[in-house]
Amino acid sequence: MQAVDFLSSSCATRWILPTCCKCLFTSPCGVEAVDVAKGPVIQRILRLARRLHWLLPSRAGTLRHAGRAPAMKIDRVQRQLLSELQLNARVSNQELADRVGLSVSPCWRRVRDLETSGLIKRYVAVLDRRKLGLGTCVLVNLQLKTHDARVTEQVERHIHSRREIVECYALSGDSDYQLKLFLPDVESYAMFMHNFLLKLPEVATVRSVVALREVKHDTALPI
Repeated sequence: MQAVDFLSSSCATRWILPTCCKCLFTSPCGVEAVDVAKGPVIQRILRLARRLHWLLPSRAGTLRHAGRAPAMKIDRVQRQLLSELQLNARVSNQELADRVGLSVSPCWRRVRDLETSGLIKRYVAVLDRRKLGLGTCVLVNLQLKTHDARVTEQVERHIHSRREIVECYALSGDSDYQLKLFLPDVESYAMFMHNFLLKLPEVATVRSVVALREVKHDTALPI
């Protein structure tokens, strides 16, 4: 990683760049390139850096990792508890204690510690979407017109406002976002696309794929 000074029209900011962007350096005119002379190429590097959270403000020479929390260390018993609870969160404390080889009180305390630490965020019910009439799964890739912070924040607010979108990921590559939607049928997605996606002024292109069948869907994490 390398720190450089990026001089924008509004303010001068110190940024952290990955080693692959060593072609960038500070000059009185802003960011220039040593090996790459064309401005559009530099802009593509900067857009990709922002998209992957490579370009991060630094304070007092420290590197901040956006959206990446350090992994918590867990022991064998905690791993067993989490594995069992991922399969059935309604298991009784007595049965859970028997499965992991603990007595009832220590098992209860261990689970409470996992809840307090945030490793267990919440308990939910996993529903059968097909029985609820949501048998169609659609994957949608969005490409934005621009990549400044105001645009991405606005798009993400729109995405959070729609319950049909159950998952959303910011991507590297040609697309900026991938959405996962559960809907009753393809006609419902056609309405969703025309009434919502195509009306977003920040979106340049929309590419959709309809899933034919679900090969694997697992809510348990591989711990």
